[in-house]
Amino acid sequence: MFLLAPTTDPHWTVPKAITRTLTVTHQLGLHLRPCSAIVLTVGRHLAKVTIQKGSQLADAASILDLLMLAASQGTELVLSATGPEAEKALEAVAGLFDS
Repeated sequence: MFLLAPTTDPHWTVPKAITRTLTVTHQLGLHLRPCSAIVLTVGRHLAKVTIQKGSQLADAASILDLLMLAASQGTELVLSATGPEAEKALEAVAGLFDS
């Protein structure tokens, strides 16, 4: 187990998450094919992306996590990303919801 000690370094900051709220528009919701596209898209970026549905939180790099959301048409999802390519990753994932 790794424990992180508080730092006194004034230059160290907690990475700020970028968030975006989207609505599932596809009539079949988030089924296998769109979940697969999300996982592949996230994998191309240096970012940690999560998708939240209510109190459920899914790692967008895990197809099983995404399928467990059981997000049907009309479901509101909150996407969050951190990392050097967080903004690009969110834009790319959001673009999947537009198509």
